[in-house]
Amino acid sequence: MKKIIFPTLALFTFLACTGTSPEIPSGITNVVDYSAETLAEVQKNSTAILYFSAKWCPTCKAFNQELIDRNDDIPDGITIVKVDYDSETELRKKYDINIQHTLVQIDETGNEVKKWSGGGIDLLKQKLDL
Repeated sequence: MKKIIFPTLALFTFLACTGTSPEIPSGITNVVDYSAETLAEVQKNSTAILYFSAKWCPTCKAFNQELIDRNDDIPDGITIVKVDYDSETELRKKYDINIQHTLVQIDETGNEVKKWSGGGIDLLKQKLDL
């Protein structure tokens, strides 16, 4: 039995960690990839939520899919800004991010308002008191 279970678990773990994260379709405007310019533009028009995501992260993959599937459930006036966890080390330091799938609500000047890890759109709405 162990000879079957352990290889199966190892394969499942490998596949979960190596699959690609779904890309956000171009028609979705309330979820954008991070750049300093994009963030500045978002902050002019809506509440920015930084979403520290990694392509290899299984919970990030699930949340990315939820952002696509339940996009209409993201409250008006909220924009999710996807930040690459692996490459944006300065932003990780600024907001003290130690784990992927962390979300940070920031104000118009870039100061942290709230921070939490994990969850989906329902938790997002709960954290924002919406």
